[in-house]
Amino acid sequence: MNEFPRMSVRDTFARDWYLFRLDLLLAGMPNKKVAEIRKDLRIELAQAAQDGEFRQALAGLGPVNVLASNYLEAHGRKVPRVWAGLVAFAVLLYGWLLGVISLIEGLYSAADQIRPDATVEVVRNWLFVQARVVAGPEGVDSIGFSLSGWGLLGWLAVLVIVPLICASVWRAWLPRPTADQAQRA
Repeated sequence: MNEFPRMSVRDTFARDWYLFRLDLLLAGMPNKKVAEIRKDLRIELAQAAQDGEFRQALAGLGPVNVLASNYLEAHGRKVPRVWAGLVAFAVLLYGWLLGVISLIEGLYSAADQIRPDATVEVVRNWLFVQARVVAGPEGVDSIGFSLSGWGLLGWLAVLVIVPLICASVWRAWLPRPTADQAQRA
């Protein structure tokens, strides 16, 4: 039997959302320690709900990023290593998309200025992408790019392997916890 009364759906959602964000920010900390933190916070928030002060207790925990930062600092971990990989993924993806857009823009401008007598298709390859522009006497008919076959596999491999390498390098770069910090973790 549950010793705490049921919480409202709104309060349950607020608690679970807060704990979910905390879990994301505590990536890299041992799972056992994260489970302890979650359990303690659940008990604390359930007791506050029993007293009718759930909202105040949740606000009293403070911003989730500050709480996560405090827990990480207390356990000798400065920044979760997973974020290094996600940042690398985002930079790679946006850089690649910017390159593809620039390539298509260049092909479009060139085809628009040439104005050939017959329909012409111009194709260029760049980092696993095949960009093409079809131009005719009236101007550009179509533009596009494709990603298929080995190029698609290469692109996916780069977008997975590079972030994993960045996350591993970040982990190796962080200072090792002292014996005291390892014991607390």
